Amino acid sequence: MTYQYFSSGAKLTGLTAQQVNGWTRAAEQSAAGRNAIQAAPAERNTGNHFPVQNTTGGDLEAYSTVMVSTPAIDPTIEAGAYEDAYKHRIALVGEEVDTDDIENIAITQIALDDNAVDGSALLAGVTFARMNGPASKAKATTKNNDTYLTAADSGPCIIIYDPGPANEERIAVVRIGGGGGGCTTQFAIWLLGVPTGGSITIPVTVNSVQENVQLDWNESTSGAVTAFEGHSEIAVDSVTATSPGGGFPFQVMRFTFTDDVVMGHHTNNLTGGSNPYALVDKCCG
Repeated sequence: MTYQYFSSGAKLTGLTAQQVNGWTRAAEQSAAGRNAIQAAPAERNTGNHFPVQNTTGGDLEAYSTVMVSTPAIDPTIEAGAYEDAYKHRIALVGEEVDTDDIENIAITQIALDDNAVDGSALLAGVTFARMNGPASKAKATTKNNDTYLTAADSGPCIIIYDPGPANEERIAVVRIGGGGGGCTTQFAIWLLGVPTGGSITIPVTVNSVQENVQLDWNESTSGAVTAFEGHSEIAVDSVTATSPGGGFPFQVMRFTFTDDVVMGHHTNNLTGGSNPYALVDKCCG
C-alpha cells in the first residue's frame, strides 16, 4: 500500500496537512506493527490493533488502559479527509477512563507522550496490561480515572496470568474485547516450560459453588474431563475436551462446558523442565 503525504498549505476539508500526515504516519506504524506481530512468536500480544491517540492529558506508560469511543476524524462530516487520513483504516481517540466497568477500552503497547499516537494499540485480544488490586481473581475491570485495570470478581476483562503480588501495580496477561467476561463456557489450557512432574490446581465456580480441580502435568483429555466432572455442580457428559496430541504436557487442551463455569487463578505446582507454568485462557466462539 502507498501512503500519501501532503505538503504544507494543501487544500483539505477541515484539516491541516500536519494533521492528515500524522494519522497517515500512524496507519503506516500500525501496518508495520501488525506485520511484526504476525511474524512474532505465539507468546507476543495478539489481537486487533488500531491507531489510538493519547488525549488523557498526561503521559502514559506502555500497557496502560484508555477509553475509546470516538474516531479521530468524523467520517460523516469530513468524508474526503477521513479517507485520505486513514487509508481505509480505523483510528481512535484514547481518553481517560471516566466510568467503572466499561468495555470500550484499548491497551497501549508503547509509552506515549500526551497527544502522541500508538499505531498498534490493542482493542481486542490477548495483551500485557498494567493491573492493580487483589490476587487470585479471574477477571479485571476499569476504575474511574485509572490508567490500569483492577483485578475483581467480575468485569469485562479476563485474567490469563497474574504474577502478583496483591494490591501492587504489576504487568498481567489479560484478554480484552470480544465479549470479555461474559464468555465463561470455553477455555484453553497450556503447560509451558516442558514440565516433567507436578500439577496445577484450578478453583472452579459453578452455581456459586467453588471447588478445586487438579490437572496433572501429563493429563489426557479424558482424564481432564473426569477431573472437571468431579465438581459437584458439573454434570456428567457436560464437558468436552480436545487436543491435537491427546493432552499435556506438549499440546494445548480446549474445553467446552454446557454449564456456566468460572475459573479462578490457578495454583502452579509443576516441576522439572524450565520454570514450567500454565496459561488458562477463557475464550469465546
